[in-house]
Amino acid sequence: MQVERKDKEINGSTYSILLAPPSQCMALVNQLHSVSGSADKDALMVKTIRISKLSCNDLPVFESTAFDRHFDSHRGDLFPAFEWALEEQVSPFLSESVRLAYRRIREQKEKMESQSLTDG
Repeated sequence: MQVERKDKEINGSTYSILLAPPSQCMALVNQLHSVSGSADKDALMVKTIRISKLSCNDLPVFESTAFDRHFDSHRGDLFPAFEWALEEQVSPFLSESVRLAYRRIREQKEKMESQSLTDG
């Protein structure tokens, strides 16, 4: 199976990602649902960039030293590149994820309702 590559120009540089396998994308979706603070957001950003094998002008920037070196001089590209990579990786899975979340909420509600009937 061939890995699909996506490209996007950000501030005059061409960024590229490789679409990850579905299992890795679903892990990002699950992590996205549990983001609550800045540490969680940073972890999500690092994981997204690594899974996506982000590169800029065909030079890899997903390894920690290359990442730091690149984005020290391209700070304005960091969040647009992250948001784009995250969207490309998770968007095919969001509808299924939303259905699963709704099912969990509905099951919890039904459980709470049945408990209140037995308690009352």
